Amino acid sequence: MASETYEFLQNIAKGGEYDRWSYPEHNIISRIVPHKNPQSTEVILTFDNKEDFLNILGIENEDDYYVWNRFMGNYYYGNDIDDYHARDSWDEGYLLGDFNEENKQLLSEILRYINPTLRLDEENYSKISKYLLSHREYTRYVDEIVYDYAVKEDECKERAVVDVLTKETSRPLDKVGIFQVHHGRTFRTTVGVLLHWYRALKAQDEDLKELLQMLYKKYNNTNPGDWYELEYNVWCNDFDREGWQQTVNDNLSSLLDKIQEDYDGYQDLDEYKKLSEYVYKLGGFDRWINIPEKKVEVRFTDIDIKTNRLVFIMKKPGGDSQKRSVTNLEDLYTQLYHPELFEQVRKILRKLL
Repeated sequence: MASETYEFLQNIAKGGEYDRWSYPEHNIISRIVPHKNPQSTEVILTFDNKEDFLNILGIENEDDYYVWNRFMGNYYYGNDIDDYHARDSWDEGYLLGDFNEENKQLLSEILRYINPTLRLDEENYSKISKYLLSHREYTRYVDEIVYDYAVKEDECKERAVVDVLTKETSRPLDKVGIFQVHHGRTFRTTVGVLLHWYRALKAQDEDLKELLQMLYKKYNNTNPGDWYELEYNVWCNDFDREGWQQTVNDNLSSLLDKIQEDYDGYQDLDEYKKLSEYVYKLGGFDRWINIPEKKVEVRFTDIDIKTNRLVFIMKKPGGDSQKRSVTNLEDLYTQLYHPELFEQVRKILRKLL
């Protein structure tokens, strides 16, 4: 027995009368646009129920419904931001490696105050990241940087998921003359096209949704669905890097202001900077540096911003290592390049004492 929908379309094609109240019940026909040629009468199809649209594409899995409604529907699922990956990336130092040059300069300036032994280079990224997290007064700034990265990464993945879902389900019936107006919701065709397919598929007994399902299955070689793990597998290729760099800049600038305010009033910040800059010029902390002019090696181990005391170890070939310290650049020059003067001064002091 022919379906109510088929008979309704047959009546229109023969020029019969109809009105909005004669539309088949529980159908997806939402509007009929008359034409002087009854076969060309336009039929507007609307899917108010997203599951009906997905069923046309052969998707019936509850997990796929959930993913669709979460990313494509009008429901609010209140996505919780999972910052595990971002925190792991911070601990490993990867996020520091993503800082732009301006932000790296800011971080270098911060390190000169709080831990000049940690030079900002790739081999120290992880150490620096963990050092900042290990001090309560810095964690607030780090947390904001990491959380904003997680938010922007989540938003990027969401856009990627939406893109995949859209591509897999866009214009599913164009090739059979049923054209998409609004993705996943509204389509347009004609009475003649629908009747043609009813007869071609010998589907006169089927409802319109069943007919569309048969058409999609027969004339498409794609199988959309299996989306449950999609958000974990998509590639995030439009991360808002500029926005995140601004967040990094705002927080590092605030942290630097706080540090400079906290350290204001220490003995001599200018001398401290001179000492730390010269150490970096020579090669940095915690490594043996050769001073060939004097045939000595030096290893800088620490510098205290409160007192400007720079601690280092010196050794001569075949000689013992000596731990020494200075509080200004002039004394450092003397010990590195004129050690004989230092030895004379030390001997004089011993005699006096």
